Amino acid sequence: MRLFKISLFLIVILFLSLAGLQEPLAKGDEKENILGQQSKQALGEQRVLVLAVRFPDVEPRFALKRIRKKVVRGLNKYVKEQSYGLTWIKADFRGWITLPHSIHEYKVSPYNFEVDRTRVKKLVEDSMSAVESDVDFSQYQHIIVTVGAFTTPGKGYGMICYCANPGMLSGVRKEPRYVPVESEGGRTFRAGVCVAAENAHLGMFAHDFFHALGGINKNIRLVPCLYSFERQSDSSRLPTFKHHAIYMGPWDIMSQHFIERKKPPQGISSFTKIRLGWISPDQVLLVNPGSTQWTFLSPLSQKGTTMAVKIPLKRRWDNSGNHYYLVENRQLTGYDRLLPDSGILILKVDLAAIEGSGTVKVMDSDPDSPHFSHATFRLDRKNRNVFLDNKNNVAIIPLWPDNGRQGVLITTPEKSSEALKAALMIQELIQRFPEPRGKEVEQSIKECIAYFTNSDFKKCCQVAEQVLN
Repeated sequence: MRLFKISLFLIVILFLSLAGLQEPLAKGDEKENILGQQSKQALGEQRVLVLAVRFPDVEPRFALKRIRKKVVRGLNKYVKEQSYGLTWIKADFRGWITLPHSIHEYKVSPYNFEVDRTRVKKLVEDSMSAVESDVDFSQYQHIIVTVGAFTTPGKGYGMICYCANPGMLSGVRKEPRYVPVESEGGRTFRAGVCVAAENAHLGMFAHDFFHALGGINKNIRLVPCLYSFERQSDSSRLPTFKHHAIYMGPWDIMSQHFIERKKPPQGISSFTKIRLGWISPDQVLLVNPGSTQWTFLSPLSQKGTTMAVKIPLKRRWDNSGNHYYLVENRQLTGYDRLLPDSGILILKVDLAAIEGSGTVKVMDSDPDSPHFSHATFRLDRKNRNVFLDNKNNVAIIPLWPDNGRQGVLITTPEKSSEALKAALMIQELIQRFPEPRGKEVEQSIKECIAYFTNSDFKKCCQVAEQVLN
């Protein structure tokens, strides 16, 4: 008995000693929990092998120079701007590379659920085999295979663009993984692989490259597709954005690859930027439901101090942090200049949803407008100036602009009416008395804003009424 007590004592001491040897979380790691999972591999230089391949029975329509410009220069420019300079591409472009078989041997379905994985593997491995004598695949983080065949859904190569790894080679809903691809000579590649037809839009290249760039964590792709898989795979009709981009529309290329075919793609949402590690915890304001806080958000297309607001939503059955709102400022600048609208965009995130079934949804401020064309919340639009979620005790009010940034208030439904009234009065003061202003008016506006920032909305309105009347 005494020996047992001594042994138990020693086990306890050993456990405490081992616990003491564990390194505590750094402040940055603690803060990282605010944003959840973020990719560790999507920062810095990305070495990409680009293989432009052709079939013996198909003549490419696009010149190599045109393809190189899009895949090398265009993709690098887009990635650099979306990442605020945190990520860039160093591409090694090879082509034309003639494959050993006709296009019929490689052609795949345009519908995600019907793609033949063996044909995907064959295309990638035959492309690798053609260059294995003078390429060291271990020097690259990603491979992009560009197919020299003009393609539309079901025609040409069949599918215009897709991510093979992690993606088509394993599937994405049940434990996606990197399936090893191997050249004829036995050289193996176990990293990101994308395939795109010569005429694929830049937004398509970026969409599928971001899958590979984000990688896998805890059996999910960190950068998921944000459109409906079921609708995209509805073989009764050809795939169209308006049919399957039902959760976010054009507000992220992971939902809709582009807005106008002959123009550059739009940017990505704060959700995708966070997942890729391009927005840090220091750039996100965390506001719990029931609280009242306000901030100014920089346009998402430009780097700034505060890029988004995150509002965690508690669920009785789930305390994992899988549900939350993201609030961002989308303005018609940079790649976002083609967006149909500007203002405060609210996203509802459900990480428990399987990919392709609504991981992120735009809280559309005007559901009657087609395809999320008036999705943002704006103080200057009467029916679009407040978002209410009574169940979660959240109200979101867009505020006035300030030096290119856009104000936003997170409060409660109970306080929202008075807060909105105060915000509208401040906006009216700013519009009625543009700078330069007299000292008295300037002081009154500052006083109003000070009351507003202290959540004294009633006093704010009283001061504003004295000036406006």
